[in-house]
Amino acid sequence: VAAEALHFSNARRGSDDVARFQALVNAARPDWGEGRALGAARCSIRNAVRLLAEYEDVHRALTAALQAGAPLGDCVATVELSLQQREVPRTSKTKCRTGRT
Repeated sequence: VAAEALHFSNARRGSDDVARFQALVNAARPDWGEGRALGAARCSIRNAVRLLAEYEDVHRALTAALQAGAPLGDCVATVELSLQQREVPRTSKTKCRTGRT
């Protein structure tokens, strides 16, 4: 959803993915309720968009490795190498308000 939103300026098919993620949160934290789970899902997606935008070069390198059919270990190495080749700033995580913990 996050990568699609960045690439196309919207997530055309993202509602299904958000619903699946919300179902995952509901299963992991049934005590949260539907509204809180949806809020957590949306916040997670906002954080993913921010990270993908900030680390666009790393994302491009990983995408190229995946498209080339690289095995998982090579994909991890691609991410690590891409991070080593840049100065990695400390990012602040977007605070998610999920209500009571």
